Amino acid sequence: FNDLLRILDRYGEPSPTNVYLFNGDFVDRGDWGLEVLLTLFCLRLLHPGCCFLNRGNHECQPVNEHYGFRRQVVNTYPKMGEVLYAMICEACDQLPLAYVVGNEVFVVHAGLPLEPCTLDDIAALERGPMPIVPENDAERLFQALLWSDPASESGPSCRGAGVRFDEEVTQRFLETNGLACILRSHECMDDGVAYHHHGLVTTVFSASNYNAVHAGNSARVLVLNSSLKALPSHPWHETYHRKCLRIPSSASPEMAARKELDIDEVCEDLAVSALAAGPSAAAPAQVASTKLPHERALGEIYRLINFARPLLLEAFEDSDPTHSGTVTENEWIAAMRTCLGTPGCFPWSELRPFLCRLDGDGSIRYVEFLLRYHSLLADRLADRWASAALGDLAEHLGGDVVTYFDQLDISHRGCLSYGELRAVMNKDLPGCRSEARLQSNRGFALFRRMDLERTGFVTRQEFATALSAAAVAFGQQCPSGHRLEVFEPEGQFRWCCFGSRRFCDQCLGCIWRDEPWHGCVECDYDLCVSCVPSSTRAQEEWESLDAALRIISRSHTELRALFCLPAQAEVTKKTFDRALRPLLARQSPGSKASAYIDLFWDSVRQLHEEFMSQAGLHSDDAVLRIEDLERYMTIRDAK
Repeated sequence: FNDLLRILDRYGEPSPTNVYLFNGDFVDRGDWGLEVLLTLFCLRLLHPGCCFLNRGNHECQPVNEHYGFRRQVVNTYPKMGEVLYAMICEACDQLPLAYVVGNEVFVVHAGLPLEPCTLDDIAALERGPMPIVPENDAERLFQALLWSDPASESGPSCRGAGVRFDEEVTQRFLETNGLACILRSHECMDDGVAYHHHGLVTTVFSASNYNAVHAGNSARVLVLNSSLKALPSHPWHETYHRKCLRIPSSASPEMAARKELDIDEVCEDLAVSALAAGPSAAAPAQVASTKLPHERALGEIYRLINFARPLLLEAFEDSDPTHSGTVTENEWIAAMRTCLGTPGCFPWSELRPFLCRLDGDGSIRYVEFLLRYHSLLADRLADRWASAALGDLAEHLGGDVVTYFDQLDISHRGCLSYGELRAVMNKDLPGCRSEARLQSNRGFALFRRMDLERTGFVTRQEFATALSAAAVAFGQQCPSGHRLEVFEPEGQFRWCCFGSRRFCDQCLGCIWRDEPWHGCVECDYDLCVSCVPSSTRAQEEWESLDAALRIISRSHTELRALFCLPAQAEVTKKTFDRALRPLLARQSPGSKASAYIDLFWDSVRQLHEEFMSQAGLHSDDAVLRIEDLERYMTIRDAK
């Protein structure tokens, strides 16, 4: 699905000057098969003269049954899944078997039969179910168009269907029908394109990383110019994974996990062999998808909402002049459409029941809605920076917190909106889009920390309370409200012997004699230096890891697929580095990628230790599980 979106993004929607021909195998190529098929059907309906679909060997009901597409449809639509699946099979049975472009270029999914044939023979074929065991020339031609492969010598195919046809067969077909070349797909090519029979046959493959997660084959498309010459596009890679059909029982846990995510052309041999053997043949056990298609679609929307929370909050506040903390459903839809940049036809009204609830009067509490979609790790780091920044502000203001609030409240309403707070915080205009995003995120993090009642506005009392709590949490005050002093290690009489060591009252670690510390003389309250982080350091840590999280989220990849490990498998620092480095290196090459990974690993492990401690469970300091990473790193609905 990511490959399809990339193609549409790169080349634009179908039009009279931008005609598409999709060359089969729309399903059984991963967990997004239903989305790919329905998207292509919609494009065909919207642009009937500019978007064409060719049939592949996977547009066939027995193959769909075997590879799991039927299960995808039924699981996605439990009530009407069987009816929908039957309609899809009927539609696929009516797809064309080949196209001729400009009276010169023959486009087919797979290849040719060994027997001579003409375009009239192909046109005379009755569309319908694919013959599994052909009994005559017409059925052999039908099957060959969907299953055959070019080869140096003609003969039976190792796939169990179709044949291997040589250059002589190709030349005879082209000369008989007055054609110049054959364009086909059907086989994975490392470079995305391959040439056979001295350039008379070209294979193009548009699914990248077919046999791997992020380091597999390239994908390409072929572009026909005005002279009908097929020009290959630049190659690309999209992170991709697909469940295999079976896992050898003798494999190690790590290899078994990789087998679960690999695809091999051998799977097609197994599928055809099972079909040819009849209904009694035993099919390999299938592995269920980790998420249903509608769950993945909602996950994409959660991601969009999370990244746009600052913009959405400001838009909601503009629609809430009475500071009620609510907006109408129509105002919610308008804000979603504007801030997320979706077209007018995007079904926000239909999606609303899945994303937020209505109060009795039909209104939506927008702060409650925005805080539903978050990443535990990202929000934890944002809160840590916000507390440090508020602590610095509290130290700077001293006892003038209320006076400072009144200076910010230029409208004299007794409360601050997110827009007002952001304008005060960021007096300098951003120099680029990324800086503008960072400014918005900082404002949202501070606002969320201060909006204790979740109304969408910060009152004077909430402002004072947040600053006081931050001062205690980040080392400016002790729990009793006394200001902490900074003690240097030199000349302190109480560090003269081993028995007079002090311990940090926050982390309970030992404060050594040669280390400075923060303490309250009146309460005998001490903090080590590491428990008094500066806002600058907290900001650098948060923004570095937030950038990494965004890169991973934009890759549209489930973590267990990215790591090539099942949910219960343990993840070490080595496997963590190996999985994330290729993704992070694209945006942050060199030493930055290494720094991101180190910060990422340490922060996730700390969060895991806190989670396990709160649950009263033992935490292994060296490893995490994939399901733990999913809990902390992915953007989820916290309803």
